[in-house]
Amino acid sequence: MVLPSAHHPACRQLIQRGFMRPPLLPFLFSSLASLLLSAAAGAHAADTAELVVKGTIRPSACLASFPGNSVIDFGTIKSEPLLKERFKDLPSQRVDMRISCDGPTKIAVKAVDNREATREKDIPGIDAGDNFGLGLYRGKSIGGYAVRVATAVADGQSVGILGRPNGSAAWSSNALRGLRQDGSQISFGTGNTPVAFSELITGLDISAKLSRVAYQLLADDIQLDGSISIEMLYL
Repeated sequence: MVLPSAHHPACRQLIQRGFMRPPLLPFLFSSLASLLLSAAAGAHAADTAELVVKGTIRPSACLASFPGNSVIDFGTIKSEPLLKERFKDLPSQRVDMRISCDGPTKIAVKAVDNREATREKDIPGIDAGDNFGLGLYRGKSIGGYAVRVATAVADGQSVGILGRPNGSAAWSSNALRGLRQDGSQISFGTGNTPVAFSELITGLDISAKLSRVAYQLLADDIQLDGSISIEMLYL
């Protein structure tokens, strides 16, 4: 833009009439130029468009379920008041557990004993760490049970059972294959390495032993009251 000089006829008339003074002209022209440049810059900055990129990164989710039944029912057990052994074995039962994931995922599982306060701590044939509570009868422990991971099939392929103690980072082939109430974890894989899967079917064997106390003090029905929660951890 070209600004008029002080010698322009219109400017001379303004000067003669006292509206403009020569010393003020440079300041006036400078201010006017600044305003015009600012307006031009503002008009240019308004010619923009914003592109927003959004999304959510979410890990694959897994769900554990029991396709048949999540309740292990030993049925009606006849009392034996003259039982001499400290514990009586109940027939072993098996239940299948299915773990389904949105996509291939490495996981571990651990058990939490919801009846830990009723646990019998010294049962022959059941390691103390594998022993889960079965409930109380007249304030005394009924007995205990163990849960052994018998088989595992991941996405149609047989896989090994791995284990690691609570707080350990290293996996190893778990010969005992037992869920434990001490925070130890079970995983599924080859060698000593967990594998990712979308679906896994595992067979759980439940072995229970009843205390002699439950038989000898029997005056009414005793309800077995074992309960564990299976927790999944993403690796």
